[in-house]
Amino acid sequence: MSSTRLSDFCDDGDEFQDLLDSAEDGAVSGRDHEFIDDILERWESYGLRMYISESQFAYLKRLAKTA
Repeated sequence: MSSTRLSDFCDDGDEFQDLLDSAEDGAVSGRDHEFIDDILERWESYGLRMYISESQFAYLKRLAKTA
């Protein structure tokens, strides 16, 4: 699983924050919430410099119902 920086997927922080907020609203299972908590922790620590894989970003988009 290869990881790239979040900035490769999103142009700015507002765009990602909107996606993350929508994913939180769409989360159903405990696994979904754990995943979002992990992403949120990294987001708060690293911002657009955080690493995220293509599959993680796709999963986040599915949770946000934008995939």
